[in-house]
Formats: sequence, C-alpha cells, structure tokens
Amino acid sequence: MLLDCSFTTYSVDSVEMERLPGYFVYTDLFDDNMYDHTMQLLMERKLDAQFQNELQEFCTAEEHKLYLKFLDEFHAYCRD
Repeated sequence: MLLDCSFTTYSVDSVEMERLPGYFVYTDLFDDNMYDHTMQLLMERKLDAQFQNELQEFCTAEEHKLYLKFLDEFHAYCRD
C-alpha cells in the first residue's frame, strides 16, 4: 500500500504548561475557511462560553465529589 505524501503534515515539537485559564488552539495552522466553518459548527451546537462555564462547573463539582470519596476511603483504609 502506497501512502499519498502530498498532504501537509504537522508534528508536535514541544509541550508547554501555561497557567492560562481555559483552552486555546493556535489557529495559525488553520485555513481561514476551516476556521470559519469550525467556529460556525461550534456555535450551531451551542458550544459557546456559557457551555464552557457550565461544563467547568460540572467537572469541578464531580472532581470534588470523587476527591472526597477518595479521602473517606483512604481514611477508612488507614484506620484498619
């Protein structure tokens, strides 16, 4: 099987952890039309700032609940 090498390829050269709130993508690699269509798709599906806030609140609450469960189980383990 031959691979078509005419497609543009991308690679990850490094990963940096930044203390920036939220998630972002460098769009300099995006074609203008692709960016517009992606943004339109997200908006049509209501994946906007309000959704981001609601998802963040849900995930934070779920993570907190699981952490408290872990602490209770760990405390019970240490007592035994």
